[in-house]
Amino acid sequence: MDARTSKRQKRVSRKQEERMAEDLGGRAQPASGALPGAKGDVRKFGMVRAEAKYTAKSSYILKLSDLDKIIGEAGLDNAVLQLCFVDRANRPVAEFAIYPMADTKTQLTFQQAADLQTFSARTTIDRDRTILKLMKKNIYIVFSKRQIDGSTHHRWFCLHYWKDYLKTLEGANA
Repeated sequence: MDARTSKRQKRVSRKQEERMAEDLGGRAQPASGALPGAKGDVRKFGMVRAEAKYTAKSSYILKLSDLDKIIGEAGLDNAVLQLCFVDRANRPVAEFAIYPMADTKTQLTFQQAADLQTFSARTTIDRDRTILKLMKKNIYIVFSKRQIDGSTHHRWFCLHYWKDYLKTLEGANA
């Protein structure tokens, strides 16, 4: 990676963080969250802490460690990871929000909760696995891991378009 590529990547990241801060009504953290006490890329105090990721490729490998990082940094704030796909000119093409299901302010209907419970019970794995579950316009990402005792532990995350996530936040604040 040459110096021009590195500068371009920093510029694209910074613009993404500034857009995200404006969307959330928060502020971009100094040094992209690299300083102690100012973790995460964007923060709206007392409400949300966000991490920004982008790619110019057609796919992105989402790692549980990326999600765990922002969850750990969020403390009492809600955690969200914004994933932005950009075109060759580094303009946003699609933006997504990925956040722990426990952070959702919307309540699941009894049927949705039963569907997720059934899905979890019927999901058998032979190794650590990630599964996408589409249910009534919502997409859930499930990271599953087999425990030492043979049981399976599921961690659920919601995936929404960024603009839909912002509407959810507005609804939670109303």
